[in-house]
Amino acid sequence: MYKRIKGFAKDENGAVTVDWIVLTASIMLLGVLTLSLTNGGIQTQAEKVRDGILAADD
Repeated sequence: MYKRIKGFAKDENGAVTVDWIVLTASIMLLGVLTLSLTNGGIQTQAEKVRDGILAADD
């Protein structure tokens, strides 16, 4: 029993998984934050492009 507990304590596979989960969550958070900060500017530019295309069609 002691050997099993000692082996479990030395096993690093779970720690690597936690590292990847934290890294992935951080990347996702940065993506969502970037989208939320740039959404207004992107929407404004898209409306300007739309208006320019509509004006060119007339």
